[in-house]
Amino acid sequence: MYGNEYRFQNRFRVIGSLECKGPLHAGDGDVASFVERAKHLGMEIPDETVAADPEYATTSTGVGELPILPGTALKGVLLHWLERHGVERSAIERLFGKVEGGKAVFGGMAVFYDATLESSPPVEKGLRWWHPDRCTCLSPQVVIDPKTRTATPGLLYYTEFVPAGSVFRLEVAGQDWSDEDRDLLLFALHNAFSEDPDSAQVGAGQASNWGRLVWHPRRVEVLGDA
Repeated sequence: MYGNEYRFQNRFRVIGSLECKGPLHAGDGDVASFVERAKHLGMEIPDETVAADPEYATTSTGVGELPILPGTALKGVLLHWLERHGVERSAIERLFGKVEGGKAVFGGMAVFYDATLESSPPVEKGLRWWHPDRCTCLSPQVVIDPKTRTATPGLLYYTEFVPAGSVFRLEVAGQDWSDEDRDLLLFALHNAFSEDPDSAQVGAGQASNWGRLVWHPRRVEVLGDA
């Protein structure tokens, strides 16, 4: 009667940190007022800027409005990096899931929690519009006219980003992994998030070399059936 019941094998938890090697914008699809941010920071801004009130694309945030790296985004980046490097598809799908047409078919055995901001670098010159509560800066951007290849007048906007040197804590968990599953995850984290020029990138601005991360492992915890 009970012969086919599920039997627990193990539970893994992989803990480490991701260090930003350059600016990183993991957007949440929302925008905010540059003028309101400037007022909050006690900045003096020209009347023409107030009148235009440019927006900035906000970064994903969690508790306390501090930046996060969404776990789903990190998982997707690793999945595509493994595919690009010829890892066997069945092994990838078992751990990271399957995506077709930009939509997840199933999630795989690895659970990626949102990576939370652990520390920020000292504020340096050149980091403009630093917000001490959000630990982010703004980067001015312009819309380029496709015909003239010059900036389109009146279409200045900003992108919120975490600066280089920011560190996020990442936790990945899973149940009933094989040794191969564990090794594949550690391989992906170590090689995709590295100093290698062919490493993965997260978020927007990748053409400008934004979104590069380096993985620093801390520990692997295992709960066995005993």
